[in-house]
Amino acid sequence: MPHSTPSRLLRARSYFSAFAVARREYPGFARHFGLACLLVGGVALLNSATPYLLRLAIDAIGQGSRQGASTLVLAFAGGYGVCWSAAASMEWVRSAAAASMLARCEGAFRQAFHARFLRAQYAELLRLDPGTLLSQCNRCATAFGSLTYTLFWAVMPTVIQWVLACAVLARVVDPRYAVVFGALMLLVFGGTIVLSRRTRNAHATIAQAADRLGSYFTERVGFVFDVKMNAALEREEAGSRQFLREYANDVSQGNVRLAMLLAGQALLAGASLTVLTVAAAVLALRGGLSAGDFAMVAGYVVALTSPFTVLASTLSDFKRNEINLRDGLRILDLPEEPDNGPVDFDEASERAVEVCDLALSLHGARALEGVDLVAWRGQLTLLVGPSGGGKSTLVLAMLGLLSPERGRVRILGHDVTGLGSRTVIRAVAAVPQSPLMIAGTVAENLAYGCAQAPSLEDLRQVARDLELDDLGGEPPDVGMALQRHVGVLGREISGGQRQRIAIGRALLRCPRILFLDEATSAIAPEQAERIMPRIRRRVPTMVAIAHGTAGYGDADKVYMIDKGLAFESPARPSRGALSPTR
Repeated sequence: MPHSTPSRLLRARSYFSAFAVARREYPGFARHFGLACLLVGGVALLNSATPYLLRLAIDAIGQGSRQGASTLVLAFAGGYGVCWSAAASMEWVRSAAAASMLARCEGAFRQAFHARFLRAQYAELLRLDPGTLLSQCNRCATAFGSLTYTLFWAVMPTVIQWVLACAVLARVVDPRYAVVFGALMLLVFGGTIVLSRRTRNAHATIAQAADRLGSYFTERVGFVFDVKMNAALEREEAGSRQFLREYANDVSQGNVRLAMLLAGQALLAGASLTVLTVAAAVLALRGGLSAGDFAMVAGYVVALTSPFTVLASTLSDFKRNEINLRDGLRILDLPEEPDNGPVDFDEASERAVEVCDLALSLHGARALEGVDLVAWRGQLTLLVGPSGGGKSTLVLAMLGLLSPERGRVRILGHDVTGLGSRTVIRAVAAVPQSPLMIAGTVAENLAYGCAQAPSLEDLRQVARDLELDDLGGEPPDVGMALQRHVGVLGREISGGQRQRIAIGRALLRCPRILFLDEATSAIAPEQAERIMPRIRRRVPTMVAIAHGTAGYGDADKVYMIDKGLAFESPARPSRGALSPTR
């Protein structure tokens, strides 16, 4: 009990936080929410009036041939039919409005997640499992809408009908019977809430199983090529079957517990229905109720016990959606990268990039230790070394995507830590080894990231410089190449072509410094030798990562990065191995 109040406050805070997200990303949410609630209230009023009109019609029939009785019967019977029809019609209108709102709420949360991923600190994203993250986003995207539906469009109309039914019974039948009716319905409602609380563990089990499933298949989708190349098809299929058996067992156990609890609630609702109907029958036999009164009472009993049975499942889902919402809101709490806006960089600074005593840990292990280096303006600085030596980590720190534990990084006279990566990346450009390709044309991919659309001539010139005209068929044609579709994830072009497009994308941003992270690894060496001078003419200051100096024979300075340490080559090499010194 001591923990229940803080727990309720935490859940309420989560819901109101989600409400604020919905209002921010879905501007019409408050207005549409209010209209939907009015529809719900209208349906509840009509449903409450229907049994009362039926009572009036039946009692009018009982008046026999009295003057005006036929007119009353027809009026009340017609009113009953109109009321029922209006309630049924409005219910469908409400369902359509609710479905539209729920879809927009889901879109609002997906937009919020996407925006947070784009702005979240890179180091925080590295700590997260992509599959689990995707599963939590998918679950949370629908959770707020489902919670809102449960609270305002399932619980609220049931409560309205309950209050109105008690009021009518107290006025028309007997206040004591109304008290018993209200108390039993309240007992069913209370039992429903108690049982729904006991479903939390079952829903948590199912949610965790869903997260594991998302993580497993997200990982496997990326491994299809490796599975084929390692002839591991049968092993993967066997592993998948075993994993899915465990998943099915976890979900089945959770659903069995849910079914048992919901069956208990149905029995409780059924017992209440029986007691109230028998009590009404006894009163009718003793002359305390007319035939119309009995029909009205039976109508209210059925009208309320049926929703309570559905409400048990709805409130059980409420617990599930509470868990989903809580997990999703944690994602929206990821810290953002700082953004200090545009900065006046020191264009005259001879030290384009300066790293001083840089120390940094990644995934719990020391990645860089006391790194010192300088990349001079107008020069190509090459970082070489074995895989896992810290080259990419060093470049991520230069870009401000990873924060050092000790030391500093300066770009064109500014401390990177104080600027934030978003400010740094406005002034520089970076090309990864495996760049993003959007499902569009070569021209669209080249223009991706440009603040203003580049001119056709700029696109054509960059394509020529990077020999992308080979994408235009035989003979090579720049115009055709720019209109060539690259396919989903760039699957319709080669790895070297993807890398050259990514380099062109970076060049069109006119950066002050260009960072290349093994960005020519899939380009033929002779082609890399041809295009590198053209790249340097566009961006004289470059920092490149490579395993060796092939393609970068004109590097002005070379650093060996190994085991988190930086060693400068004593002489400008042309090719071959280095003999580094500390």
